[in-house]
Amino acid sequence: MVEPPLNSIVRRGDRVLVKVNMACSGLRAPEDRITTHPLVVQAIIEALKDCGAVVSFGDDVARVGKYCLRLWKTTGMWDVAQRTGARLVDFVAVGGREMRGHLRYPRKYLVTNAYFEADVVINAANCRSHPNIMLSGAVKNMFGLILGTRKALIHQLFWDDPYKFGRAIADIHYTIPSGLSFLDLTSFREGQGVRPRFGQLA
Repeated sequence: MVEPPLNSIVRRGDRVLVKVNMACSGLRAPEDRITTHPLVVQAIIEALKDCGAVVSFGDDVARVGKYCLRLWKTTGMWDVAQRTGARLVDFVAVGGREMRGHLRYPRKYLVTNAYFEADVVINAANCRSHPNIMLSGAVKNMFGLILGTRKALIHQLFWDDPYKFGRAIADIHYTIPSGLSFLDLTSFREGQGVRPRFGQLA
């Protein structure tokens, strides 16, 4: 049971963006449990469509460059789009807009236009360990609304200070909140042991 009820958040005709996690560790299949599972994403999309929403979904995929379609297919998100009719969005391709945060640094975030074009944003995160902040969940998932190089720069800036990196993640979530968050706990990936390598697939 969703509390509050989904139909109190999403109205018929609303444009809804579902922010999924397609991971930051290269091209990962659903069974690796680093991404939001496609069956969970499909269930959320179907529930939103039952409310009459027009649904799109995606993540920042700048790190894979021209292999965007390959990432969508590897993570199972392409199949979700085919089954549900929801539109997959390349967050970089639609451009971005600067948003002022609440910290001294970073002061601004380059946020995908997909966020601003939606009437409602639904956060569909997965749960796994993370080398910088111990745990990646619903709050961390909103980090993927920051575009490409800007996101990598925040990682680099605080790579050795989990507290400051966590503050930046919390500030992003506060600056660009979701209407509702789902956390995929069908399984939990522990000990990922992958530290991002900037400028290439990890």
